[in-house]
Amino acid sequence: MAKRSVWQKSLQVVLCSLISGFFLLVSWGISESAMVRLEKGKREISISGLITFDPTVIDMSMRWGYFCARNHEVEIALSYLGFSKFRSLDGEIGYSLNLPNFMGEVVPFFPVGGGFANFLELEPHLLVSLGGGVKIFVSSDVAIRIEHRYRKFFGVEPRRNTNEVTFGISGLF
Repeated sequence: MAKRSVWQKSLQVVLCSLISGFFLLVSWGISESAMVRLEKGKREISISGLITFDPTVIDMSMRWGYFCARNHEVEIALSYLGFSKFRSLDGEIGYSLNLPNFMGEVVPFFPVGGGFANFLELEPHLLVSLGGGVKIFVSSDVAIRIEHRYRKFFGVEPRRNTNEVTFGISGLF
């Protein structure tokens, strides 16, 4: 088994803290009625990590979103992905369609985006992503975020495309 660096251990502690925070938010927010209103001008901050049982894999991302129209969000994301000898720091701009009136507190969303990936030892490369997920609102401003994204990296050999399922927390303000 590969030894983990201090950076990897720190990111794992952050992910464990997020999961603990999830359970606290669910227990606090379930009693609160969630009126989901994704109106123009709302902002969203999300922190998420890869769902994995392999301690050598780290995937953390932070997203900042702005609702430019009702249910239509523009996002900026910064992500770190690392496993084995593969390390990537990515920047992405995307669009997300949210469907809040579909199931009440459970809001399906469909993101698409593009940006650049820097494999830390290589030149930056173009990336595109496409996915889908749900935000489960535990209150009017806090949601649990579960999503799948397919990410394609262009100009990288060997090919490093990923399918990721991430779990996180979103806050709206």
